[in-house]
Amino acid sequence: MQDSQSSGTLFFLNFTAEHFQEGGLPQVLEDEITELEQRPVDDLTGEALDDGQLYGLADVPSPLSLILAHSPYHGINKTLLEYYIHVLSPQCSLSETNNPYINVLLPVAYEFDPLRSALLAAAANHLRLHDDLRFERHALELKTAAIKGLRNHLRTNAMDWQSLATTLMFCFYDISDGCAPSWITHLRMGLQMLTYLTTRTPVDDSLKAFCEIYFVAHEVMGGTAWYGGSNPDSYGFALAHSEEIDPLMGCSRELISIVGQISTLARRAHTTESIVETNDFLNARNDLRTKLRRLQQRAPSSCKDQPLLMQIAEVKRLAAMLYLEERVPRLTADASVLSSVPSPKSLGKKRLVDCIVSSLRLLPETCAASLWPLFVLGNSKLESEEQRHFVLTRLGQLEDSRKLGSIYHARRLVERYIAASTLPSAGMRSNPLGNLPQGMALSENERWISLA
Repeated sequence: MQDSQSSGTLFFLNFTAEHFQEGGLPQVLEDEITELEQRPVDDLTGEALDDGQLYGLADVPSPLSLILAHSPYHGINKTLLEYYIHVLSPQCSLSETNNPYINVLLPVAYEFDPLRSALLAAAANHLRLHDDLRFERHALELKTAAIKGLRNHLRTNAMDWQSLATTLMFCFYDISDGCAPSWITHLRMGLQMLTYLTTRTPVDDSLKAFCEIYFVAHEVMGGTAWYGGSNPDSYGFALAHSEEIDPLMGCSRELISIVGQISTLARRAHTTESIVETNDFLNARNDLRTKLRRLQQRAPSSCKDQPLLMQIAEVKRLAAMLYLEERVPRLTADASVLSSVPSPKSLGKKRLVDCIVSSLRLLPETCAASLWPLFVLGNSKLESEEQRHFVLTRLGQLEDSRKLGSIYHARRLVERYIAASTLPSAGMRSNPLGNLPQGMALSENERWISLA
């Protein structure tokens, strides 16, 4: 993989949990640290946003003030904390009451400096992405402080849950910043450490639950557009059979598990083409299709906006069915016979696409949870110009509202795919979503997009 900050420098993601047992960081994290101008961020109060500017950046009502005794946040850091709480975090969860970015990470950040710096860096970077360049240097300085702080912590301590939470925020930052390949480094690190760490306190339990769904969901959903990828069976501990909808991802863990199994089956078919004709393969495909058809996702009882959560989860279930049709096509007896009469398979796919589009129209135009369904639709060889226009318009609306690098690259890939697939000579195979025709290369950031 190529480091986007050091053109021509290659590194490989082959570290394991043992690399952390002596308190050291993988060299790739050491390499990320860049010396910046030394200027106390707390003293920089001139760039602070007033309340009107702060809440004008979010389509959410002003929440109650956070009252904390002996708060470690002062000056510009206090402004960034307020932005993180009132603007950034609400965009990351579909539930106001069940938001781990606030309920889980924030209390730990009060006591763990590297995580605190990572949260503030994410807030500063989000402001920068929304064209407030006053916070560009703050984002870099705070991220550097977080990396240095974590490195120093691991020199004298074993890897722990608060360190893993900091790694999660590094992943979050890099995804927002354009899906730089370094986010995969942090993702792999997080997945490795999930198999190594054990919990001892209720706080550990909360951090574990959050880190599990975050890292595994990003691996599985992003893997729908990647070559290679991990076997989701390796992370069964995080995807235990549960039909309850996770407010963070907008679907159940069971659905995420099924999507991962589809990707695994598709890779088997891609590497060994003859396998698609075996009974075991056909049975595996039919089993996944049956699981998707029978899946009954339910909203958690603590969630206030249950109807919206149910709508989003259903759209993702339908998108998973379309993903199965695209990645693991069914063989038909007359597959090699040209006919002007649509096959039952094509008719079924058309109804499925129509249903997904109709369901997406019911969701808010800026609903970030619709990114993966839109990406699946955009890569499904849509026959209707109106549907292609709908997908591109919605992706554009998402990008305008969020300004995230992950959305930018997803939209760009869909645009390129649609343009290529409408050409008469375009021959699309059942490869990972976002796969482009021969001769159209992916950039490193496009190759590792995030879709969770």
